[in-house]
Amino acid sequence: AALLLLAGAVCGQKTILQVVESLPAFSALVAAANQVGAAPLLNAPGTMTLFAPVDMAFAALGNNTVSWFFNKNNQQALLATLYYHLTLGALVAATVAPPQQVQTLNQNAGAPVTALITQSGSQWLINGVNITWTDVTASNGIVQVIDYVLVPANIALPAHDIVQTAVGTPALSTLSNAIAAAGLAAVLSQPNGPYVVFAPTDAAFADLPRAS
Repeated sequence: AALLLLAGAVCGQKTILQVVESLPAFSALVAAANQVGAAPLLNAPGTMTLFAPVDMAFAALGNNTVSWFFNKNNQQALLATLYYHLTLGALVAATVAPPQQVQTLNQNAGAPVTALITQSGSQWLINGVNITWTDVTASNGIVQVIDYVLVPANIALPAHDIVQTAVGTPALSTLSNAIAAAGLAAVLSQPNGPYVVFAPTDAAFADLPRAS
């Protein structure tokens, strides 16, 4: 929090891109912007607002989902998600009257996709996600810090991969251990695949003949 407080005090001459690049807590966001070619937009003149998820917000999605987003085959989904965090104009706490719909740069069927700003007590939220630090000022707009990644409703996130499914199924604990012991966890995890595994249960392993 102290780091972000300092940022709010000194970032007025920095662009939004320079603000997030200067703070280690936004490394995943910066990587996403660079990967989909959106970094120049965050550096461009004009006025916009970025709802900026910290690295812990990306981590909360889980490794499976983060890997899926950063897979080169899913760049449109990553770009749409990044655009869902951007809106034109400077949205500052003093001028927002929740509940308030805001138009994001993300579009679906040619129409802007909206997000909803609400308030619960003294806490500001966007689509139910906490805005943990408000009104970090940049030369080309405002950064509002959030604690979870906003995912557009039309993006279907991946289901658990084979390894996650096995680990989360009590009856497959022996199989899970065997996958790990054989060094196959990385191979069977997304974005690799698709694979079909005929998965023996713990009972099936227990039925194996004992070594004499």
